[in-house]
Amino acid sequence: MSNNEHKYADSINLLSVSPEKKQTIELSIPSYLNIKTQDGENENIASFYSKGGTALEINTIQDFLDCPIDYYIEIDMAGVEQVVDIIGGIEINNHIEFTYQGTHFPIGKQQLNGEDTMKYIKMLAQDPHKEIGRAKREREVITGILDKGLSFKTLAKYKDILEVVSKHMKTNLSFNELYDIQVNYKIAANNVKQIQVQTKNEEVDGKVIQVPEQNEIAKLSEMLKNN
Repeated sequence: MSNNEHKYADSINLLSVSPEKKQTIELSIPSYLNIKTQDGENENIASFYSKGGTALEINTIQDFLDCPIDYYIEIDMAGVEQVVDIIGGIEINNHIEFTYQGTHFPIGKQQLNGEDTMKYIKMLAQDPHKEIGRAKREREVITGILDKGLSFKTLAKYKDILEVVSKHMKTNLSFNELYDIQVNYKIAANNVKQIQVQTKNEEVDGKVIQVPEQNEIAKLSEMLKNN
């Protein structure tokens, strides 16, 4: 997901879906992560979006993980809120009780409108799993939108949905491919292994930054490519 107002990648998640192994690997890449550029400088991985948009961000992640990325979905957060309202809300199953920006989210299944969906996604500080926990909530919201949005009843509103999507979502997936994934990859989508790029503190020019644990990168790359 991106924040187009500030032109950075707010949340970066890489999915490797294997219908053969019936599993999905979801790699959460912290937006605060700093990586080495080709000229040897340290730079925040989310900042590449501001320099070259989706293409540069994807190329940067591919180089970082030495792993190809076939498809992408870029979602502006404002679009998520509007789509959820158009389809009449989504159902989520919350696993962590919390209150965020005046809204209380109890444990268990509940219906969310667009505004509350954004609050559900954005909360980070109260989640013991931090970026991984937020990535899980984001995936749940996207799944909820797909499940509701591709239902026969909701497809009647496809013109309204497409109007919002065209403004707030970019992807190289066709509608048929999205539908195929939603229908045929459900088994893999229900078996998700969540991992996160591990980081460590490093002092650069008197400033402490988060850099990747280098010995883990090769392992992550191999895991994704072999899935």
